[in-house]
Amino acid sequence: MYSPSESTNSSTVTEFGSRTYLYEVVGLRQNGPIRQSGTVLLTVPYNRMKQEMQRIARMGGKIVSIKPLSSSAANGSVAQTQPTQSENTTKPTQSENTTKPMTQAKPKKAKDDIPVNTYRPKNPFIGKCISNEQLVREGGIGNCRHLKFDLSGGDLRYLEGQSIGIIPEGTDDKGKPHKLRLYSIASTRHGDDLDDKTVSLCVRQLQYKHPP
Repeated sequence: MYSPSESTNSSTVTEFGSRTYLYEVVGLRQNGPIRQSGTVLLTVPYNRMKQEMQRIARMGGKIVSIKPLSSSAANGSVAQTQPTQSENTTKPTQSENTTKPMTQAKPKKAKDDIPVNTYRPKNPFIGKCISNEQLVREGGIGNCRHLKFDLSGGDLRYLEGQSIGIIPEGTDDKGKPHKLRLYSIASTRHGDDLDDKTVSLCVRQLQYKHPP
């Protein structure tokens, strides 16, 4: 087994004997060619540098760095061999240590009070048409009407862009009540008179012309 203490068994002190150097060595074989040590720090006097380099080469080691040491710091002693941990360990960064505080989910905005299915076909609101105006001038093609209904007797509310279901009076060709028909609302939520008591529709009658 390699013992770094052998590198400093020199009793002869020369002019340069007080100078020492710190060798950083990796890959030294110990107890055979299989096992290799980690990083080893060796304190070597000046007059043993050549021999120590040869010894390290024979043992399969590689010198990573050589640093000069003062004589008072070294004092002929051998630095303890110790694998460095700088290669295998890293300090966590500040971003890894700092955990972000959990934020509560923002409550969803409550939807506006949108009236839907206030009345149904089995229990409809019976309104009255109070205005029926022709929108196509004389000589024009087709029939388009602006209809206004009175809502003052019920609780029928609506918003812009909604549709309203109208059930015509009477029966169809088979003698059954007419089915619900959907129409787009043409007025604002406050009605044409801005009194919240009417709803207006714009209805066009389809016309077909057969080719001659």
